[in-house]
Amino acid sequence: KDHTCFSLYMRIALQLCFICFTGPRNWKHIYSECDGLQQSPVNIKTKNTTYNSLLRPFQFKGYNVTHTLPITNNGHSVQVDLPTQAHISGGGLSGVYKAKQLHFHWGSAGVAGSEHTVDGERYLMELHVVHRRNAMNEENISISNEDLAVLGFFFEVRGLPYELLQPYSIKEQFFSLGDTTCLNLTLQEFIPEPKDLALYYRYQGSLTTPPCSEIVTWTLFTKTIKLSRRQVIHISYLVVPYSGEFYKNHFNHIAIFKCKIPFFLPAMQHFLPKFLCK
Repeated sequence: KDHTCFSLYMRIALQLCFICFTGPRNWKHIYSECDGLQQSPVNIKTKNTTYNSLLRPFQFKGYNVTHTLPITNNGHSVQVDLPTQAHISGGGLSGVYKAKQLHFHWGSAGVAGSEHTVDGERYLMELHVVHRRNAMNEENISISNEDLAVLGFFFEVRGLPYELLQPYSIKEQFFSLGDTTCLNLTLQEFIPEPKDLALYYRYQGSLTTPPCSEIVTWTLFTKTIKLSRRQVIHISYLVVPYSGEFYKNHFNHIAIFKCKIPFFLPAMQHFLPKFLCK
């Protein structure tokens, strides 16, 4: 058991060293797919998006069932492992996708930290709910070009506090790498109500960290999640436990495509055209 824990710790530490010291602009020299044509994250230009009648509302199953969810400091984010009973379908996806985990991206104090941007503007935070295609082999996540489906939600400062992940109440519980706290929650409590999720952006992209595999169907919702100013202050200063440094600017650079890809927004008449590959 100790050997397993040590191996896990070392694997995470090596990955973090790679990310910190090489940086996104150098990843392509080690992982060739990081220089691919459909890399994420991206900047969404709303004036260039289009309506796609195939992108219907999602069906959320098992999202409202209460589970004991482990919330963990994985060394570079706050991650929540999700029950596989929760899954999504519809939304233009081909098949059923099971929930795997969710995690957050944020910036340092005074710096917006969403990975994706909209018309060049970065949101305060971004939540990713990661799903894997139901029929996939757990040992091979590259069976097709639609292996993973990630639901993205933007945060902004407004209204009541985000009750589910109060930064000032959990900060001390995540001081060490691997620290975990368990809460009895539903997955639905992390995100807006399904009735508010009819409008979204869609594109085919990649993982936002190495190996940058281009296997992700991205869905970014227009409905935002609200945070209080107090929460903004505390989450901006969450501490990286293994170094005592802040989790500063926990987001990736916007990808520069050699070949642009389309975005779609249901119920709105916009389009981002394909550009010819150079």
